[in-house]
Amino acid sequence: MAFSWTYQHIKLGSLHQFLQVPVIARLCLSRTSTDLPKKSVFISQCHNVYTNLALEDWFYKNYKFENQVALMLWWNNPCVVIGRHQNPWLEADTKYLKMNNIMVARRNSGGGAVYHDEGNLNCTFFTSRNSYNRKNNLQMLCEALWKTWGIDAEVSARDDIVLHGKKVSGTAAKLGRENAYHHCTLLVDSDKDLMTQSLHVGRTQFETRATESTTSQVTCLSDWHPEVTIEDVMKAIGREFLQGTYVEGTSTGFHLIHPTNFWFHGLSEMKEHLMSWDWIYGMTPDFKEEVSILFPSVGPISSVVTASVHVHKGLIAEVKIGVHSGESRDIHQYQEVMETLKGRAYRARILQDSITNILKGLPLPTDEEIDAGQVLGATVEGESNVQAPGFLVSL
Repeated sequence: MAFSWTYQHIKLGSLHQFLQVPVIARLCLSRTSTDLPKKSVFISQCHNVYTNLALEDWFYKNYKFENQVALMLWWNNPCVVIGRHQNPWLEADTKYLKMNNIMVARRNSGGGAVYHDEGNLNCTFFTSRNSYNRKNNLQMLCEALWKTWGIDAEVSARDDIVLHGKKVSGTAAKLGRENAYHHCTLLVDSDKDLMTQSLHVGRTQFETRATESTTSQVTCLSDWHPEVTIEDVMKAIGREFLQGTYVEGTSTGFHLIHPTNFWFHGLSEMKEHLMSWDWIYGMTPDFKEEVSILFPSVGPISSVVTASVHVHKGLIAEVKIGVHSGESRDIHQYQEVMETLKGRAYRARILQDSITNILKGLPLPTDEEIDAGQVLGATVEGESNVQAPGFLVSL
């Protein structure tokens, strides 16, 4: 059986005008007598990352794109989005994100971590599995940029979009038995300073099989064309998708999407799942962290103490502490204290801060103290505060 979308239709025209219209596009399924493919552009009116990721999954799970292709355009408030098989503590400065109210999200597709904000446009291409063609999608985006501004962007061998040798777009996908989606970012006017602070290269003391991101030097479209805005890019890409030759089918135009449970049954549950600790952190592949702490000699304890944890589903499952240089006596009492970390949710610096307190004769720090950076006195051997230059971690 073939289906088509029936909803309030907004014709291709002034994108600025129709974005100001508080229209809710109602989506439902109905029979159609034609087998001609339809192509539509959906624009999410929500800028919450969990809602938009849930909306992606809703389309993927609830519609068969046998006779329909769709492009969803969306952007989020500042957040970091990691791939399905990644470690958030390895990919992002989680402490910095928490202090600056920047959300962390885990998506259902694979690949690496990315920083999103109001200057980073997200494009999701929905097709059937048989019609999936990410290279074609990326070429279409480049064509839209060239036709509108003469921007000479190109698709790299890694399926990134690059401009003047720097990356402006990362890409990822999810392929199912019948449906598929390919999504990519496009840096229009993103805050590269916040991007640099939010993302960082993985720490060498982590032992993990999680997918690790590849860093690349990035640029924004606005670095070369200051007049370019998200609205302009959205209009250019939507027009090329609907009227160009890269995607076959009959245009149904632009459609505003108001993603609520009223219009998309089950969306709230999908959003709650994506917001849950069990999904964002508990889905992290098992890993081990080992740190060597430099600390002034305290009685018989050497100044170099090594500690390690094994983390399973985001929780500390095993803890070990030892001395690898200098003089030491029995450290079983310290091991016993560290054992009480078992079952606690892992967080950045929990090892360093816990050992610091133990060697000072203090109780283990609370999660709040760790997050607030209130534990002082120890230094991780080889630790550096040097920041990498602006980069986008590859999707």
